[in-house]
Amino acid sequence: EVLGKSFNTHDYNSLLYIKVYFKFSDEYILMLLAHCAEIEKSSWAYIRKTAKNLYDEGIDTFEKLDIHFSARRNKRSLEYKIRRLFGVGEREFTKRERETFEKWINSKINFELIEKAYELTIDNIGKASLAYTTKVLDNWLENGIKTAEAATESIEKHKNKLSMSTFDTDDFFEAALKRSSEM
Repeated sequence: EVLGKSFNTHDYNSLLYIKVYFKFSDEYILMLLAHCAEIEKSSWAYIRKTAKNLYDEGIDTFEKLDIHFSARRNKRSLEYKIRRLFGVGEREFTKRERETFEKWINSKINFELIEKAYELTIDNIGKASLAYTTKVLDNWLENGIKTAEAATESIEKHKNKLSMSTFDTDDFFEAALKRSSEM
């Protein structure tokens, strides 16, 4: 039922191989099959390869598998949000995109912070730019900013600092005229 098909002799042999060779529990195997069906990769070759990789990684109990798949679901969820934000859609990531997004996901950067950096990128340069957004995020993280709220505060402080450093051109010309008339 999990794979949505009736088993033939080959299917039973593959299932038995996974059970005997890796010594996985029935619950483990059911979760593995459910995961493979969820990601629409339910060929026995893929299932056996996944079982071997999990075993090699030391994920050999139901509890470890549950934690592993939960982490993968969370990663895919954040990846989906990032895809939507940057308008990537279903296309494959470029090498640079994949490396950057994996870095963000593995660093457990809050999505709201990524979203804030993206918005700042659009506000400042008028278009999406992975390099600019990455630079903003790196700068924030370097300065201990890890939440969207802290980023908003930082942006406001920066705006206030910029507005205080500008001068009024009328005052400048008035001072210049006064100075020239004194000479």
